[in-house]
Amino acid sequence: MLVSRVITGLSLIIILALLLFKANFILFNLFLYLVVFLCSKEWGKVNKLKYFCLLFNISLIIFTVLLLLFEYNILSFSGFSNDLSYFITLNINLAPFWGLIFISILYFSKPIKSKLFLYFTGFFILTNFVVSILDIKYNLSNQSSYEYINFLNYSVFDSYQGAVILLSLVFLTAINDTGAYFTGKFYGRHKLAKFISPNKTIEGLFGGVTFSLILSTVFYYFLFNLKIGILYWLLLIFVLMICANLVESQLKRNAKVKDSGNILPGHGGMLDRLDSHLVVIPMFWFFMINFVF
Repeated sequence: MLVSRVITGLSLIIILALLLFKANFILFNLFLYLVVFLCSKEWGKVNKLKYFCLLFNISLIIFTVLLLLFEYNILSFSGFSNDLSYFITLNINLAPFWGLIFISILYFSKPIKSKLFLYFTGFFILTNFVVSILDIKYNLSNQSSYEYINFLNYSVFDSYQGAVILLSLVFLTAINDTGAYFTGKFYGRHKLAKFISPNKTIEGLFGGVTFSLILSTVFYYFLFNLKIGILYWLLLIFVLMICANLVESQLKRNAKVKDSGNILPGHGGMLDRLDSHLVVIPMFWFFMINFVF
């Protein structure tokens, strides 16, 4: 299982890198739509939400069509671009709702069965995720300025700033998951909390975060030119990785499932592979837009 998990993880990173750096706007959006479609299908299944997948994807298709029309200037009537920009900015600024979701699930001793809550949570999580990715990649909100982040000594990558950010976040999250797994497996002695996850250990949690902090330090000095202090940067990564570990465990606990599916060998479902990314990417972009750029 470990071998298949590693092979699947590396294959997905290679595919993602090719799409980020080589795919055009349409191809990248089709890939992103496929990923989010699978996530929405699994979310509806594990939470027993009838018609969630259908309703969410109708909404997502409408939004994607508008993006394509906007990107190719097919729609250019007055106010459209501004309205789209406002919508994207608003959606990104809703990222802190992750905290409310975590607190809500943590507060109740029994899993939340409210269909309304689960429908809202699913729509929020997946929409926040896809909009954040699109804004990082294409700067659709016109608020992010990549002058703050530059590839050091590699000017050839200046036009791929969004791709670099997304791939860096994928690596940070992957190293966090991997570090937590191996640290917990070999050194885990103290259970984190049964009401969060019966298998996670304190050693595993902080082992994963430590690996992420080491990699983020390398990024800070050798990859990015960030106009913030190293302590501020490390604090941001520390908080994001802790949240990613705890929130994804709470979502699975609430749904009473270990895996959301079996589409990815060694990982389970698409939600299982992206659970940490669903937290890290939107929260990271929220902080960058509001406190760094």
